[in-house]
Amino acid sequence: MSDRYSFIVDYFDPQASITRQYQLLYFRNDSSVEMYDLKNKRMFLKRCQYPSLSLKELFVGASVSIHSRLLKIIDYGDAATRNAFSMKNESICIIVHGKSLFSVGGIIDKITASDMRILNFRLCEFARAAASELGVSPRCYVIEIVGGDVGNKTEKIIAGAGDVAVFSEQADIELLRSIAFSSAQSTATLENCAVCVIKPHAIASNQGGKILQRIIDEGFDITALTQATMSLADSEDFLEVYKGVV
Repeated sequence: MSDRYSFIVDYFDPQASITRQYQLLYFRNDSSVEMYDLKNKRMFLKRCQYPSLSLKELFVGASVSIHSRLLKIIDYGDAATRNAFSMKNESICIIVHGKSLFSVGGIIDKITASDMRILNFRLCEFARAAASELGVSPRCYVIEIVGGDVGNKTEKIIAGAGDVAVFSEQADIELLRSIAFSSAQSTATLENCAVCVIKPHAIASNQGGKILQRIIDEGFDITALTQATMSLADSEDFLEVYKGVV
């Protein structure tokens, strides 16, 4: 396996209001990165160690933050990287519903503890007709998982989990992406509630599932949940009221 991987990334520059494109190089042997400006054909970031970025986070469609710049990975930078990652990026969708709604944190914990990744995750409220067609309860969690041999690994994880439906056909995955992840409709009640944000460092250290399960076990009712990537500006705005408090 190669120690150097290449990716094409987009960065939206908020000051210039334009999208800039770079080649991102990741060196596995020492967790270092390097960036090259494709338009101006010059070095943008000299090679430096960046241990907070892991190889598991690098795949087409992912968003990663390097020195406070949010980068969107849009393609592989060379054939060697494409070949190395092509078999590791198979997709599958699962729907957690019924009684398994109360153990979804444990399912998430097992997925993130493996070498697979959660690409999308959302709590949905399907129309009864759509839910019946999918064979699930209207209220459910839809989770898109990415990885190598993702079907067999997912089946082992959810064995005995109860109400969990698996969708591996590409047409089904595309359908779930459109009705679950592309919709702007929220299930939030917005009454007698609070917002819980599981921060990036907790997600990166695979603690998200444990935190989610603890919230459920404490008796709280989760009315809405989604996985999101916030820009630095949005994060600063969101946390502004907490400065000096926490």
